[in-house]
Amino acid sequence: MCVVSSRLVSSRLVSSRLVSSRLAPDKIHNWVREMQEALDTDFYPPALAMKMAGRLQWTASLCSDKVERAWIKAIHCQIHSPTPGFRVSQWLRRSSQWWIEYLRTSPVVWRKLGDQERHHVISWSDGAGRTKRVGCVVRLACGAWEWTAWTLPQTLIEAFLERRDNYIAMVELVSLIITFATWQQQLKGQLWSHYLDSVVAMGAVNNGSTNPMTARDANNLVGRLWMALAKAGTGFFLNRVESKANPADEPSRDQEKLVGELGANFRASVVPDWLWTIWDPVPLDMSFVPDPLFDGSESFLTTLE
Repeated sequence: MCVVSSRLVSSRLVSSRLVSSRLAPDKIHNWVREMQEALDTDFYPPALAMKMAGRLQWTASLCSDKVERAWIKAIHCQIHSPTPGFRVSQWLRRSSQWWIEYLRTSPVVWRKLGDQERHHVISWSDGAGRTKRVGCVVRLACGAWEWTAWTLPQTLIEAFLERRDNYIAMVELVSLIITFATWQQQLKGQLWSHYLDSVVAMGAVNNGSTNPMTARDANNLVGRLWMALAKAGTGFFLNRVESKANPADEPSRDQEKLVGELGANFRASVVPDWLWTIWDPVPLDMSFVPDPLFDGSESFLTTLE
């Protein structure tokens, strides 16, 4: 069930032809209760997984451009290849916890009537393991090019689990996060295609998680990135680019020849607060920021089955 809310009292709203949609509160309550009970009892039978997969797949399509699709895979796995005794695997537990947190935010999606398509932003990012420097190049919907670069401080590196590969996959993952945070306003409500040359980082993001025993830090960042994308209403697609074809390679190595040829303007990097708190528990209150057009006026609700 979906609830569509239109606020007619505000003249600004009527002229803007905006409509909001959100999940019905009673559905949220029941879905959260069923998933939490499965986690508490360590018992997640395929029948429940099948029911939840159908519900959540629909939710991902309706509410947030399928940005939550990576977190449904563990539930599908419990349907087709259930764990012994239907116990809750670490992957399934993390996925369910993410969904519980997402549903508790009761996200509201705003759509403008008459919009046939959204703008498409394309970006590339790269990271250098030795210097811990990331580079990002973005082609905005208007056709303009911009870029940024940022070097991870030692305090952030020390928060990562110990690795012997110069933390290259983590640096590449951070390059994606920096891209989103720096151009978040331009990506809000739009379509975003991003290109990485790291198979490991791309796999972690597209799958929604990676090895929970050796990369819990990456999992924490991936989960928060997907939540941020859902909150922004961004339709996100992550793809691979060959290293030699990646325009972000030069900025990650403190070179500016290509961005100069593109006429790209430099934009100061924005670092999200949650990048500094990898190991902090995700707060229960991750409410979506209300649209500034809405002033709390009286509204009517239309229920769609």
